[in-house]
Amino acid sequence: MHNTILSILFIGGLFGGLSVPERAAEKMEAEEYAEAILLYDSTLILSGYEDEYKAIHFNIGQANYLRDSVHLAQTSYSKCTNLAAREKESLKQRQLGSWAWTNIGIGRIKLGEQQEEQGSSPMAINGANMPNMGPSQPQGDPTEKFGEALKAFKEALKLDPENETARFDYELLKRRMMEMEKQKNEQDNDKKDDSQDQDQEKDDQDKSDQDDQQKKDDQQGESDQKKQPKPDNTEKKGQSPDQKNTQGEPQEQEMTRDQAAQLLEAMNEKEKQFIQQLEKQSPKKGRKRRNDGPDW
Repeated sequence: MHNTILSILFIGGLFGGLSVPERAAEKMEAEEYAEAILLYDSTLILSGYEDEYKAIHFNIGQANYLRDSVHLAQTSYSKCTNLAAREKESLKQRQLGSWAWTNIGIGRIKLGEQQEEQGSSPMAINGANMPNMGPSQPQGDPTEKFGEALKAFKEALKLDPENETARFDYELLKRRMMEMEKQKNEQDNDKKDDSQDQDQEKDDQDKSDQDDQQKKDDQQGESDQKKQPKPDNTEKKGQSPDQKNTQGEPQEQEMTRDQAAQLLEAMNEKEKQFIQQLEKQSPKKGRKRRNDGPDW
């Protein structure tokens, strides 16, 4: 972007060698911009220079811009952009209007850059909107200012297609805005990816916390189970588990069929042995038993 704004090359000659405009031009060359503005303002009340009022306002805009009063400068430039039908027939007036639009665009770029540095900046020009640019907003994205600058450069080229400064600045600013849009999209995508990564990390952390809690619950369950008293399986000698009670005494147990058979067989065996013993004790052969009563 050009570092300096366009200047009118006929500053002194416009006024036929009048002392006030010439003195204002000298102040401009000496970079005494405040004094130059006062002299140009006093020229506006002189009669006979109505056709040069646009040039005077342009020079006031130049002085304000060069002393960093961008908003005041754009107010003065805006008074040079609306050309009457008669003025549009004049190449000099069309060029003046084209330069004014060019400097408005350059001023808009500067305001946008200030927004980039400071975060926000007033959009209005000394309380007034830029001509033919629509209502301005008090705060906003710097790209809004850059968009208005593009419109200003287009208006400059409409009045003077040979204005190479306006054409160059338009193309350069357009590329700059495309690059800004690309960077913005990349940042938005990065933010989206970061947000997705954070969501995934949160889900993973939640799952990990659930797994840890489940492990703690399992461990607690095992610990509680170990603390429960074990059943007393101690058996007294010669006593089955079913035969003991809380007093240590044997309980009656129902005899099974096999046990009953074994007991009956044992009884039969003892009975046989008893009978055999009786036979051994009976009287010997040849001895007569007395049947008349007891042998006493």
